Amino acid sequence: MKIYTIIGCLIVCLSFNMVFAAGGTDDRVEQLKTMLKSFDVEINFYGTVKDQYGQPVDNAKILANYEFFSLVDSLYKGINDVTANTDLSGNFFFKGLKGKKLYLYKIVKDGYVFDQIGSAYNYGGVDEQHKFIPNQNNPVVFILRKNPTPGLVAEKTESQIISNRGEVYYIDLIKGFMYLEKWMKKITSDMLLTVNTPDNGTTFKIDLKTTDNNSGLVCSETEPHIALDNGYQRTVDFTITKGSDLTKNIYYRGIKGEYGEIFARLKIKWHLGKNGLDFSAVLYTNLEGSKNLEYDSKYTLKELSRISGTNIELQSSDECKAAVQKALIIVQQKRESK
Repeated sequence: MKIYTIIGCLIVCLSFNMVFAAGGTDDRVEQLKTMLKSFDVEINFYGTVKDQYGQPVDNAKILANYEFFSLVDSLYKGINDVTANTDLSGNFFFKGLKGKKLYLYKIVKDGYVFDQIGSAYNYGGVDEQHKFIPNQNNPVVFILRKNPTPGLVAEKTESQIISNRGEVYYIDLIKGFMYLEKWMKKITSDMLLTVNTPDNGTTFKIDLKTTDNNSGLVCSETEPHIALDNGYQRTVDFTITKGSDLTKNIYYRGIKGEYGEIFARLKIKWHLGKNGLDFSAVLYTNLEGSKNLEYDSKYTLKELSRISGTNIELQSSDECKAAVQKALIIVQQKRESK
C-alpha cells in the first residue's frame, strides 16, 4: 500500500474527528486543510537541454507533472501538469510548486528527438529516502538529439511469416526485398538473409551477410540516423526463441556499381510465434553517397518521381541524380511560395 494511503487514512480519520468534535466550524475545516497541505513541500527544479554535440537547445518545451497530497483521489495523491521552455542558453526551471515528487517525461522541439526515459525526482516530505536536492549552479542535463536535414533516402518495406527452414531473402539496396522461388534465375543482391531452424522448431537462427568483400554490416542497439563509422563486418547473426521478440538496427556500407560508396540502414523486427517467424523490415538507403539516413516522405524516390514526372528508380545513376535535383528544386520553390 502506498505511504500516502496509509498516512492519508490516519490523518483524515483523526482530523475529521477533531472537526466534528468541535462542531464542524469553518475555522476547524480551514485548520484541517492547512494541516493536510503541510505534508507537501516546495518543489524547485533546475535543468538544461543540450543536443548530442553539447550545444544548448533553446525554445524546447519541457513536459512534466508533480504529485501532491489530495483528499479527492482514493490514494490521496493528486497530479498536476506543468510545462516550461528553455531560454537561449538551454536552461529551464520549475519554482514554487507544492508537492512530493516531480516527473519530467518529455522534451519536444521540431527537428529534435528526445530518446531518454522519463525521470522522477522525489522531494521528501513524508518519504525522506532518496530525496532530490535541486542545485541552480549544477542543473540536471537532458540530451535532445538533433535530426540531420533529411537526405535523399529510398525506403523499402517487407513483411512475411517464415515457416520453412533454409529460406533465403535477397536484399537489394535499391529494389528492396526479394524471395527466390525455385523456378527463378539467380538474383543479384547486396545482402542475403537466411533463416534456419533446428528440428524442434523452437529456435530460429538468422544470418545476414553481404555479397561482396568490399561491404560490411554493423549492429546498433540504438537507432542513430547517421551511419556508424566503424565496426563493419561481412556477417551478423542472431538467435530467437519461441514466444520472444527481437528488434535490430543494422547498418550497411559498401560499393554499388555506378552509385559508388553507399550507406543503408535496415531495421528488422522478429517475433517467433506458433505459425512461424514473423518479421517486418524497413530498408533506408542514401543515394547520394552520404551517411545521412534521416528519412522524410517528401524526399522518397516515389514522391520525387511524382514531382519530377520521371520514374527515378528506372534511370541510370546520372539520370537519377538529374531527376532528383529537378524534383528538389521544385520542392524548394513550393516551400518558398508558402
